[in-house]
Amino acid sequence: MVGIRIWSRRARTTDEKGRRRKRSTPAQRLPFIDGLRGLAAIIVAVGHTWGMLGPDHPVGPIWTADLEHLVLWPWLFGKQMVWLFILLSGFALFWSEENRTLTGRTQTTLRTYLRRRAWRILPTYYVSVALGLLVVVGLSDWLLAPSPSLRTFGPVTPAGLASHIFLLQNLSPEWMYQINPPLWSISVEAQLYVIFPLLLALKRRVNIYFSAIIMLSGVLLMNKLIDSPVFSLAHWFLLGAILAFVARRREISNIALISIAASCIAVGLLRLPQLSGLVGEGIWMVGFSALTVGLVRVPPGSWNLPTRPSFQWLGARSYSLYAVHFPIALVVWSVIGRLDLPRVVEVAATIVLGTCLSLLVSHIVYKFVERPSMRVGGTGTAAPEVAGTVSKRGVLKAKPELRLSRDGAKSTIPLDTASDAEVTLTEATVDVSAEHLGNRIT
Repeated sequence: MVGIRIWSRRARTTDEKGRRRKRSTPAQRLPFIDGLRGLAAIIVAVGHTWGMLGPDHPVGPIWTADLEHLVLWPWLFGKQMVWLFILLSGFALFWSEENRTLTGRTQTTLRTYLRRRAWRILPTYYVSVALGLLVVVGLSDWLLAPSPSLRTFGPVTPAGLASHIFLLQNLSPEWMYQINPPLWSISVEAQLYVIFPLLLALKRRVNIYFSAIIMLSGVLLMNKLIDSPVFSLAHWFLLGAILAFVARRREISNIALISIAASCIAVGLLRLPQLSGLVGEGIWMVGFSALTVGLVRVPPGSWNLPTRPSFQWLGARSYSLYAVHFPIALVVWSVIGRLDLPRVVEVAATIVLGTCLSLLVSHIVYKFVERPSMRVGGTGTAAPEVAGTVSKRGVLKAKPELRLSRDGAKSTIPLDTASDAEVTLTEATVDVSAEHLGNRIT
């Protein structure tokens, strides 16, 4: 048996003169999402690592930045990367669930959905909480204070610890940044996971747009009544779901969308004072939306950078990297900050060592915690295989069956022998071009 990579065949249509043209069909799995997550995670990690040094500087337009800030300017947009994380979560969840219905499978049950989400985020989350406690409590007498804006990790209060255990620290400013500050957004995402089934339930009765409006209105009303930011960033999450709905049904020029994305992100990077607050967030929203939809129909490789192997490697570890980097950076700064190095050397050493060590620890957590827990929860990736023989010309003569191995469980799917399936060998994979295969693989 040989491992294969499967994609959907491009659908063909005709133009006004009857000539045949190709119309791209969105794939079931979108690898660029992992790549974007990896990019967002590394930006947050490097930004926090550099931020340890201090002193704090007011955030202003790019032309007011000194040389150090100008060089490190791209890494100063951690908040915007959190927005991207949340948007991609809503997009990926909705896209995945629609895959099930469009391929004739039953919808994910609520019990299965909650089990998968719990195994997906909780093991790595609690490991990062434990790592944060080990550093900020166990090493509290030794730690070197970072810049003022990052000193919020302590002291750890009983209420703050309890809020982290139950993923509720985002509900109070006093709890939000204790222990391991970046984890507040994971709590937000976990809370948004809870309301996702409600979005699907509403969509069965009204369209996706009214469903999102109803849910967002409910969230805003609840926050107003209880004066607490429950389900914060719901607008980004719901926008992601809407984009997944639109991207599957509307084919918009990739060039136009990527151009809009590049323009909006470039404007956002300038940090113009006239474009702050909701206006600034709106610009990032348009940019990230155009980028996400624009990459849906772009084939992996070529100029689709998030699908490149380095981005994919980083994307697979993005959650672990985001979760563990802060206490690692705090320890690195506490070592380097005592060496009395020149500023340039101190900045470079802290960023390089802190980022590399964070990547190493995140890889270990991914390998021994995150990936095994995904398998237990049933969120691992299926490993499809074709049974057949290889001819002298390197063509796999497939038998009429496809064998799948997923988390130790094996199953066989009969193939339609009447379909024109082309199976060719490459160095690392076997590529299968058969439209019906793309509709049968999870």
